[in-house]
Amino acid sequence: MKAVVIFNPHAHSGETSQRISAGHADILQHLQQALHLDTVDWLETEHPGHATSLAADATTAGYDMIFAGGGDGTINEVLNGLMSHAPNKAHRPIFGVLPFGTSNDFFVALKAAEAAQKTSNAKQQTMPLDVGQVVFDDLKRYFCLTTSLGLLSWANEQYLDASRRFGRRFAHIPAAIATILSYRFLPNVRISENGKRFHGRRILALTVSNSPVIAGGVPLTPEAKVNDGYLDVCIIKPVSLPRLIWLALQITRKAHTHSKSVILERITEMTVIAKQPLPIHMDGELLPELGSKASRMAVTVLPAALRVVKPSLCEFDIGRIGLQENSL
Repeated sequence: MKAVVIFNPHAHSGETSQRISAGHADILQHLQQALHLDTVDWLETEHPGHATSLAADATTAGYDMIFAGGGDGTINEVLNGLMSHAPNKAHRPIFGVLPFGTSNDFFVALKAAEAAQKTSNAKQQTMPLDVGQVVFDDLKRYFCLTTSLGLLSWANEQYLDASRRFGRRFAHIPAAIATILSYRFLPNVRISENGKRFHGRRILALTVSNSPVIAGGVPLTPEAKVNDGYLDVCIIKPVSLPRLIWLALQITRKAHTHSKSVILERITEMTVIAKQPLPIHMDGELLPELGSKASRMAVTVLPAALRVVKPSLCEFDIGRIGLQENSL
């Protein structure tokens, strides 16, 4: 079997990325031994979107495993390159994740899924992974973590903007202030879940998630699982600013699950239609093709669409290249 690692050298701090790049031979050796691979190649991205094209080329070239080395945005790019060029499920490469990003929410979700399956599948190197398919207006994409519209998408846009100006470490407070001061969308939308009739609803935010945590560990949909055949939805109703601040604190403690301002449900498909374009994002990234706004979002779960390497096989002591142990 042959594999390739697609590494984003900009996914972490400059010093960390340089050490990973310089010491990647140790990483490849570990993967080769742990997964009994014949060869493992190493590719580095050069610009945003490059991981998608590299993954597409690797899929076409017949690689058996494709690893995304980076944060959740890099993972999303690799996922889209793989899925869009392997429509036949039986011929898709095995997916793998080396979490070199800042928060690594998807890797956390994979670890939770592996822990739940250890007793029944202890000897297997891979496990099934559900993939979300979303169509924004006429643009089709795939996601492994989350896709959303409304307030949370606007907040994500403010965070990315603040990260460019202040760095990710100091971006949260200015992003929160900018979100509160600038968000003006309280739309009436029409929603259809699981093939049912459309019904009208006024919302502040709507998120469809395949992961129990998002945005650096926030448990927005705490019951979500990456391989249960469903996607979890969180709808936040319009609330006052003081109530919204209180609700945000509740979410960090999982106390929002019984809030009257929150709707949590499980779906296999959902369509949301708005009269005006709303802020959107996917796996923490903007969609520049649409200006990160859309008036229609159609989401479908693709159960067990991929096999993914168990995260325990992607954790190893990389202290010899200057990183903390188990920081993968």
